Amino acid sequence: MNNSYIDSMEKDRQFVKDYLNKIYPQLVINCKKTCGAGYSQWGDDLLSISIQFFLEKPIEVQLEAIENNKCENFITFIMAMQLKSSSSYFYTRYRKELYASRELITDLNYGRIQPYSIHEKEDMLTCLEECIEEMDPEFKIIFFEKVYDGVSLRDLSHKYDISIHNLTIKLNEQHNNIKNKCECYL
Repeated sequence: MNNSYIDSMEKDRQFVKDYLNKIYPQLVINCKKTCGAGYSQWGDDLLSISIQFFLEKPIEVQLEAIENNKCENFITFIMAMQLKSSSSYFYTRYRKELYASRELITDLNYGRIQPYSIHEKEDMLTCLEECIEEMDPEFKIIFFEKVYDGVSLRDLSHKYDISIHNLTIKLNEQHNNIKNKCECYL
């Protein structure tokens, strides 16, 4: 590559950088409006990722957006898509974890906090074994395949020629039965 081409590329990059510095305050405002109440949690990250995605576009696309006064709209559109889409880079890196966890409330009773004693574990296992022994022998096989082996309802339905609906009802009945009988251990 010749030096004039490299100089031209550097000038173009510097022009884009200067333009982004000029519109940055407006991009922050747009980001606040796009994020709403979530701005304090992830607004700065969203803005930087959106600018990064814009800068990863070919320099010709960047210059065309600036020339057509669409750069601000383009970056704001990237922000909106990254924020709203559940398959976007931003969502999977930043927001997904927030939705997968929940806030710990100090004065809320979360149930049993202390670990089970050895005797409680033995009693709980005895209760579970009794519930399983009370099951219909034919269904016990299906129950073990579903719970212990993780076989899908569809596969069990085909294998035993039972509708998925009936399997679901029967599994829920057994689950509720175990839950009711062994409730004191949960």
